[in-house]
Amino acid sequence: MGHVRPSVSTREAASDVTSTDFRTNGEAESAHTRLSSYVFSTRNLPAKQQFDAYCNVFSVFGDPSLPEDKTPACGFSAERTGFDVGALSIVMSSCDAYSFTKSARQASANILDHWVLVLRRSGWADIDFGSSVQRFEGRRLELRSIARPVRGRLGTNESTFVYLPRSQFAGMEALLDAIAHTDSNLIHPLLSDYIWTLSSILPNITAPEGSLAADATVAMVRACTSHSTDAIMMAQSPIMATRFEIAKRHIEQNLRSQYLTPESIQAKLAVSRRQLYKIFERQGGPAHYIRSRRLAACHWAITDPKDKRTIGAIAASYGFTDTAQFSRQFRAEFGYSASEAREVGRTQQPRQSDFVDWLRRTEPA
Repeated sequence: MGHVRPSVSTREAASDVTSTDFRTNGEAESAHTRLSSYVFSTRNLPAKQQFDAYCNVFSVFGDPSLPEDKTPACGFSAERTGFDVGALSIVMSSCDAYSFTKSARQASANILDHWVLVLRRSGWADIDFGSSVQRFEGRRLELRSIARPVRGRLGTNESTFVYLPRSQFAGMEALLDAIAHTDSNLIHPLLSDYIWTLSSILPNITAPEGSLAADATVAMVRACTSHSTDAIMMAQSPIMATRFEIAKRHIEQNLRSQYLTPESIQAKLAVSRRQLYKIFERQGGPAHYIRSRRLAACHWAITDPKDKRTIGAIAASYGFTDTAQFSRQFRAEFGYSASEAREVGRTQQPRQSDFVDWLRRTEPA
């Protein structure tokens, strides 16, 4: 196993990222930032701080570790430039070799529900989806769900990440969920060619052109994945899948509401109690799903160093009024206590939410 970052990260590294390398909302001083709104770089950091700085920002997508023959003292080159392309977020990335692991418990704490298309413009990635390990290189596209466990090993690479919010693909959620974490041959190769071309022109296009690019990208994703419908044995009927997506959106928008109950979802969907539990069968029932999403929201707030509320106040804001019961449920969900999660948020990942906050900027209110 490679070198894993230390349990307590270097605050100086985080400070350097804040002051020199992390710039948002048009503050980047790069030569190719007409649409750029997010820039991360380890270039100006001391070598021994570079890997830790990368972990501070991106470990929410999986805990990174260095190859066995590397240590943080060797340095870690990483550059990411994010572009606002309509409702999409597209990131141009380059970095040294590393591995990452996102466990089931980490996935359960995830606040995002996007898919991401990854094109390796150079280098390679071996991605372990659980049932098989797939190598992605050349123009072979990877489709991954941010909300699911995954682990992988990457060589030194240059990549393009296209983050796909569920709101842009209404009616296709079940299909994309089924294709994600599987053989990319289910995606038409025209999409790979399109993203390759888009990567080359994206740094120089204007904002109006970016809106056109967003529409074209959504259309291409829809066209190049819909052809695989017959190749996938869908676990849910289209009607069932659509109802589940409606319920998910309703739940996310009402996590703080005391009126969010299985009964309110049943009324929203206009279905019988039996149909409701069939819709949430894979999630352990509607009540279990609501509790899991509320716990994930609590986890996010508790580990956010900018949120100064007490753990009890955060729990209460999401409907957990019994402190002892909340503590038991939190530990059962994540494998550690809420106070331990807060300590991690304050000491290990001081900037973990910035990139995710940028990705969430287009979410419906």
